[in-house]
Amino acid sequence: MHFRYNAQHTGDYSPVAGPPSPLFGMKPWNYPTGDVVRSSPTIANGIAYVGSYDHNVYALNATTGTRVWSYPTGDVVSSSPAVVERV
Repeated sequence: MHFRYNAQHTGDYSPVAGPPSPLFGMKPWNYPTGDVVRSSPTIANGIAYVGSYDHNVYALNATTGTRVWSYPTGDVVSSSPAVVERV
């Protein structure tokens, strides 16, 4: 098993058995932040949320990688963002 499912670390995944992964068939994308990202993204409702050492949290379209919004935090973000749905 490789990190991100293959030797190129692209995230391409083809299941051997069982139901297909939600990532199956998705094209990999990149989004350039101003510094490193040290945590996993949080994905909710089609949006990938990620924090960066550039002092921002980003909301990115999980399918295309297009920025939906970003928010300056005032300091590095070194952990995965939490998402709470309002009721």
